[in-house]
Amino acid sequence: RATATLLPARAGEGRYFVVEEARVAAEVGNAEPQSPLCTTLRSGSGGARVRTVEHLLSAMEALGVDNCRVEVSGGDEIPLLDGSAQEWVEAIRGAGLCAAEDIGGQKLEKLAPKIDEPVYLRKDDCFVAAFPSSQIHITYGIDFPKVCMFHALLFFKVHIM
Repeated sequence: RATATLLPARAGEGRYFVVEEARVAAEVGNAEPQSPLCTTLRSGSGGARVRTVEHLLSAMEALGVDNCRVEVSGGDEIPLLDGSAQEWVEAIRGAGLCAAEDIGGQKLEKLAPKIDEPVYLRKDDCFVAAFPSSQIHITYGIDFPKVCMFHALLFFKVHIM
């Protein structure tokens, strides 16, 4: 039985997991390329790993949590809860948010990339595209052809204002 404890981190530290005393940053470069049906992050080759981080990280992003230390114990997988980000959102809102400060007590601007021109990434039959916008609009689809002996296609559209 794994547990995840969310703690404030200093401004500029970003989101990261502590598993088996090792720090695993929530960065694209730490994502394992072959991780079926979940997102797995690993610190370096052969380092500590943490699995099924996508719902928790989605909740943090939606709530504007840029800096957070997530201590994982009892395993290397983030609890799935209800299988969505909703329970994470409720738990974070229930605990409350605070403004992160750096070691000198200064607050920093939100850690958010700015997209000035369209960006595309494609690998095999997968792709992602990002376009400049004043608001966040997310449209995505996912195809699980080998799940439950039938072809499942999920499609979602999200508008965040």
